[in-house]
Amino acid sequence: MTLRAFNIATRSLLCFGLLAALVAGLGIFGITQMAQIRGQSLVIENNSVPSIVEADNLALQLARTRIEVLRLLAIPDASTVANTRKKIDSISGEVAEAFGRYAKLVSSDRERQAFESLRQVHRDYLNNVNQLADLVVAGKVEEGRALVQSGMAQLGARMRAPRPCAR
Repeated sequence: MTLRAFNIATRSLLCFGLLAALVAGLGIFGITQMAQIRGQSLVIENNSVPSIVEADNLALQLARTRIEVLRLLAIPDASTVANTRKKIDSISGEVAEAFGRYAKLVSSDRERQAFESLRQVHRDYLNNVNQLADLVVAGKVEEGRALVQSGMAQLGARMRAPRPCAR
């Protein structure tokens, strides 16, 4: 049976029906693709971008801590050491808050391992900061410099090292 066997009205109706089905199928496909795009944009909006913002904030606070450590060595008088210690404690509180906010945004095991590694390195660094401040207060600036050069520089480099994340 050929298409010519049908009258013009039937042929027009069949072709129009086929075109309507194709347009409807294309519309349904487009809607499902838009739903998937929206889902991905929500992931980016609610997880990826806040994670990046928190990671940048955390990196900034860690850098500020390192700068204050250098201030301890550069200006070892008692009042500056006391003020610098207060500033380091304040920054450490901000870092702890940033770690808390970022912990909620971790989305993979690999990222969690990198995050926990950074958190441990930061704890070790703060322990060394306290030792350094005690040495500077005791007037042992050269021993403090040796501590910074031997251990704290390596810890600082590990804090600054890029971390793998699975985004």
